[in-house]
Amino acid sequence: MGSASCGSVTPEDVRKDIGMRMYSGEGMKGGDWTEFAKHIGIPVGSVHLIASFLQNLVTPELLTGAEVVFRLWQYLYNESNKIPDPPLHMKRPNYPCTKEAMIEVLYKIGRYDLADLVAERVFSAGYVVGIFMKDAPEPDTLQLPTDIRTEICMRMYPVEGNKCADWRAFAEHIGMSKNTAKLIQSFLEKQVTPKSLMCAEVVLRYWQYVHNRCNKFNHLPPGIIKRSTYPCTRGSMLEIFKKMKRGDLAKILKERLEHV
Repeated sequence: MGSASCGSVTPEDVRKDIGMRMYSGEGMKGGDWTEFAKHIGIPVGSVHLIASFLQNLVTPELLTGAEVVFRLWQYLYNESNKIPDPPLHMKRPNYPCTKEAMIEVLYKIGRYDLADLVAERVFSAGYVVGIFMKDAPEPDTLQLPTDIRTEICMRMYPVEGNKCADWRAFAEHIGMSKNTAKLIQSFLEKQVTPKSLMCAEVVLRYWQYVHNRCNKFNHLPPGIIKRSTYPCTRGSMLEIFKKMKRGDLAKILKERLEHV
C-alpha cells in the first residue's frame, strides 16, 4: 500500500479518534466504517477482506477498519490520479481524498457527530475563508448579472465621511459573526492583489455556501460557519438592504433587474 498515510485528509490524532468512533455500538446513530467505505467506492469484497484481516490480528486495537479504509482511500486517490485510465483493480474513488469530501460522506451516512468533529478540529478559520476565495458556490440562487453584483459589492464599501451601513452590517444581518468578518478583511488585505476579490463578494459567497449546505444536509458543522438568518435569495437581499437603510442598494437591485 506504499506510504499512503491519509495525511491530506486529517491530522493523525483526529483520524484515530474518528476511526475508534466508527465502530458499530449500542446507541450509535448512523453508519459505521463499512458504510463509509462503500460510499467512497471501496468494493464490498474488499471491505469484508479488511474486516476478516483485522479480526485475526493479535493486537487489533493498533489498527482500526476505518484507518485501513482511510489509507486505502488515500492510496487509490493518489495512484488513480497518476494514471489517466486506471485498471479495474485500481478503481478511482467516488470522492477525492479531502477534508471536504470526508465531511460530505460522514453526512451521507448519518454521522453528524463525526462530521462536526472534523469541522471543529481540522478546519481552521483561514482554511474556510480560502474556500470562498477560490470559486463561487453552486448552485447560484441569487442569479445576479456580473455587472450588478459587482456594483452592489463596490457600493457596500464605506466611503470617507459617509457612515452608512457597509458590507460588515450586511454580513451581520445574514448571521456571520464579527470575528469571521474581521478575518475575511484581514485575509484579503494580506493578498498580493487585494482588489481581485472584495470582502462583500466573499460575504455573498459565504451566504450562498451556507444556504446550499443547509438545503442539502439540513445541518451545518459548528465553528465559524453559522446557519444564515435569511435564505440566499434576491428577496432576502432586498429586505436586508431596507433594514440597513441602504435605499441606494435596494434601488439598484430593483430597477436594474427589471431590465435584465
